[in-house]
Amino acid sequence: ISVLKINTADFGWMYSAYAMPNMIVPLFSGFIIDTIGLRPVLLGSYLICLFGNLIFAIGGSYDSYTTILIGRFFMGCGNETCM
Repeated sequence: ISVLKINTADFGWMYSAYAMPNMIVPLFSGFIIDTIGLRPVLLGSYLICLFGNLIFAIGGSYDSYTTILIGRFFMGCGNETCM
């Protein structure tokens, strides 16, 4: 927390940005898996996770808290389908 110069509330927002999509995406991921198939959906969700991790890393490199939140959001969108 001290490296990014954020407080505990901002750290909580980082977790919330990751957790909020996990309430919505599972409602649709089962339908999408049944429609498209397991392998394409897993590949797509892993790519979304990779994209989110890249955005998160870029935000950490440039000390951009907004970019970090966007990256965490995409990580949350892709990760719950992978589980």
